[in-house]
Amino acid sequence: QYQRVLLASFLINRPTVLLLDEPFSNLDETLRQELMTQLKALILEREIMVLWVTHQTGEALSFADHIVLLHHGSVEQQGSAQELFFKPKSIFAAQFFGHNNLYAIHHSNHTS
Repeated sequence: QYQRVLLASFLINRPTVLLLDEPFSNLDETLRQELMTQLKALILEREIMVLWVTHQTGEALSFADHIVLLHHGSVEQQGSAQELFFKPKSIFAAQFFGHNNLYAIHHSNHTS
């Protein structure tokens, strides 16, 4: 409930930019999905730019138009969710998005 009230209080002021740092980290999966769906609809409707900090790859892939993947404080890779997922530019990026066949990813990046 606290997260809902807090988000609602911020959205009442109709911000143009919203910074969210692990906003749903303490929620169970069902509630997290419900809130993400509601929040995404509001953000799109009100055209709010969101900077969303998360370690949850599912949140990043389903929510983001543009992802900036950081590794030890430096930008490892950036682009659309599809670019980062299907064309990771490093072993770290591949592992972050759950790829297990690192040879195939490494090989495909050098042949294209």
